[in-house]
Amino acid sequence: MFLRIFQYLSYLVTMIFNVVSDLSRFLLFYTILVVFMSNFFAVLGLGNFNVNGKYRTSVINTWQDLPANAGKTWPKDKNFPYPETFNELDNYGDGSGLLMWEYLFLPKYLAYILSTFNISLGNFDFAPQQELDTSSENKLYWFLWLLVLF
Repeated sequence: MFLRIFQYLSYLVTMIFNVVSDLSRFLLFYTILVVFMSNFFAVLGLGNFNVNGKYRTSVINTWQDLPANAGKTWPKDKNFPYPETFNELDNYGDGSGLLMWEYLFLPKYLAYILSTFNISLGNFDFAPQQELDTSSENKLYWFLWLLVLF
């Protein structure tokens, strides 16, 4: 807006505002699609350490391997406090084997939305499919991945 004061930039600023206003309908539709597709991944429970499965087991094993937790066991039906448990992990900044660790401090639903947005832009993360228990879940993940991508 402030660049309009320069005569040689005025037409560029006007063009950018026109393009953004023309794209508003597409961006609304794209946002609806991303939110809709993120619901599929939320149903699968990817990256949710409170859903029973291989991923929860691997997170519990990582927690039990911490020096401060030697000899302790995690109660079977207890959920992880979110996300304070993982502050103790060494090498926390590199992910430490946690799925979607970039979104650890965000609400899970928002994390699924951002992960779906990344997939739709071509920023792929193939780690979640390795933590699925059954072949049907794995096939469903890849079907949804292709659906989101294309």
